Amino acid sequence: WHNSGDLWIIGTDSNGCEQTGCAPGLWPAGVASQQLAVGRLQVFPNPARGRLTVAVPAGGTFTLFNMQGQPVEQYAIIKGDNELLLPVASPGVYIGRFVDEKGAVETVRVVLE
Repeated sequence: WHNSGDLWIIGTDSNGCEQTGCAPGLWPAGVASQQLAVGRLQVFPNPARGRLTVAVPAGGTFTLFNMQGQPVEQYAIIKGDNELLLPVASPGVYIGRFVDEKGAVETVRVVLE
């Protein structure tokens, strides 16, 4: 990790992803953004403003952590698309952790604007 002013260098691939398997997408129509697909977890739009969609093939919980590792918000997730109302949090980089019903864990970087 390295911070220089408002620029964070986190170690990402050419799509801006920390893990393999994510790809750029569009959200809303015509606005460049990223849709991150990490294993079975999809999170979009990313960066997000106010709302975030978490799409998964099974239910579980999604927890948003700040960069100090403190939980900011936790959500109950059902199979399919889940639209989450984001907490009033400072803009920045957060970590989203999804734990499915069987205990499998996936994490993704979430940027709040």
